[in-house]
Amino acid sequence: MAQIDIRKHLAYLNEKYGVQMETDDVSDGYHTFGCLYEQRCILFAALVGAYRDRAWKSRFHSDGEPCFGGGWFIVGINTPQGQYTYHYPEDDWYLFDCEEVERAPEWDGHTTENVTRLLSLQTPPIPNVVGFLTLNKYNQPDSIRPASEE
Repeated sequence: MAQIDIRKHLAYLNEKYGVQMETDDVSDGYHTFGCLYEQRCILFAALVGAYRDRAWKSRFHSDGEPCFGGGWFIVGINTPQGQYTYHYPEDDWYLFDCEEVERAPEWDGHTTENVTRLLSLQTPPIPNVVGFLTLNKYNQPDSIRPASEE
């Protein structure tokens, strides 16, 4: 599916028709981007709080540069499958109850495709509970083979 950068369309509407809309105002008819980003922030803050021994936050990337030039921070969790991080505006700093580090750890190359790393935080991991199985990208069993067949 093709992605559309809504910011370009909003800039056009703002310039051509004087419509003053921000990306946060765009809706699918049920939720706005602003609402969804706020929910993601709250849910990630809860996850960070639950796994604070694996989490960290910093106002600086690993190279010492301020996140997005300042006014932002990065918060991450080290999962069994690698890091997962988000950037948030400084106003949300207080939501994340975890260790503050001088600089964020070196980025391990994760992308939005790796969000399922967060599922590896489940304790105990699914394979240790049900024996041998293969997992699809959402950590759900695709097939189960009894332990006696291993």
